[in-house]
Amino acid sequence: MTLRIKYILFISIIHLVLIALVFQLFKDHLILFFTSEFLLALSIYFSYRLYRGLIQPIDFIAASTTAIKEEDFSVKFRPTGSAELNRLISVYNEMIDKIREERTRLQENHYFLDRIIDVSPTAIIILDFDQRISMINPAAKSLLHQAPDIGSQVSIDKSNHPVLCELAKMQSGDSRTISWQGLRKIKCQCTTFIDRGFERKIFLLEEMTNDLMKAEKKAYGKVIRMMAHEVNNSIGPINSILQSILNFSTPYSDEDTRDIKEYIEVALDRNQKLNLFTRNFADVIRLPDVKLSPGNLHEPLENAIRLMTPEAKKKAIKFEVSLEPGSLIIPLDTEQFEQVLINILKNSLDAIDREGIVRISTYKNPTKIMIADNGPGIPEEIQANLFTPFFSTKTQGQGIGLTIAREVLYKHNAVFTLETKKSGWTVFEIVFHK
Repeated sequence: MTLRIKYILFISIIHLVLIALVFQLFKDHLILFFTSEFLLALSIYFSYRLYRGLIQPIDFIAASTTAIKEEDFSVKFRPTGSAELNRLISVYNEMIDKIREERTRLQENHYFLDRIIDVSPTAIIILDFDQRISMINPAAKSLLHQAPDIGSQVSIDKSNHPVLCELAKMQSGDSRTISWQGLRKIKCQCTTFIDRGFERKIFLLEEMTNDLMKAEKKAYGKVIRMMAHEVNNSIGPINSILQSILNFSTPYSDEDTRDIKEYIEVALDRNQKLNLFTRNFADVIRLPDVKLSPGNLHEPLENAIRLMTPEAKKKAIKFEVSLEPGSLIIPLDTEQFEQVLINILKNSLDAIDREGIVRISTYKNPTKIMIADNGPGIPEEIQANLFTPFFSTKTQGQGIGLTIAREVLYKHNAVFTLETKKSGWTVFEIVFHK
């Protein structure tokens, strides 16, 4: 029972009793009866005024709490005839003005921060209280290629996206570099902020692949130029001297002459190999920029297959080719990309050695090339170093092929991986994103 009803019942009962008592005076004391009736009317009037004075603050409180609950901060109250109520109304109106101003300021700040996050070149991901993505800016969508879990109701620790799975393991203050898609390196930082008394995580992601590649190229470029300069300075004079000796006629014995010529030929052969070795290293630094123009992806692929077919037949290796019908037109530097495909096919043939299969397939939506072989596979300890400059598992290998492939594919904005699947097939996959 509300206070309003209690008051009305109390006043009603008292006045009903008074009316019954006054009615007893009607026959014997008529003047006293009318006087009592007048006083009773005054009592009812003042009871009503008192009721209004008591109920007005309650009505005001009810109306103000409803407005606050509905977040309607435009509701204000006018002063009344009650000094006590006017003080309450004045305090309420001042409070509403401050709340409205603070709310407007927070909304402006929130909109400003949202705009900053949207245009920020840094990828930003914000989680809700259940570790689900509540906000992700365009830079992060582009970086992660708009993974299917983005914007879904799945918590990131249950995501299928490899980067999100790594982010789920990070705690506030953590910073780590995540390897993704073979080559790409993403620097990730985790921090938290307080929202309604609870912590929420925010991740800052930065693509470091380009910077790392520039640093690597600068580092090994200096070494290569210095090595090529020093070795070539020696090769020229030595070759000149040896050539002069070969052309010089002396009265050497036949046996000595044969020995000298044999030694000189060995030295010349070694010098030529050394010269070739240094030129191969220098070719990495002198690799020209790609010149992209619309081209059919099948053209360099078919050329590479035709070129490598004789070697495959010598090793009894079969090419199984499955190309997407029609043309796959993409921005392409045909010459450089063909060299990449030749290197990939050669690596597959070398891995199989004899009597195996190389499967070559193309796809669209997205445009993709897959070259798979049933060779012995890539050990896990070697997997991480595959695209490291000049890393090779071959006895006479220089690691030039994959280094050049990495450079060319990166300039084509292609995503590529090289790994041995659970099926035992080693797959080199190249995906072109529009």
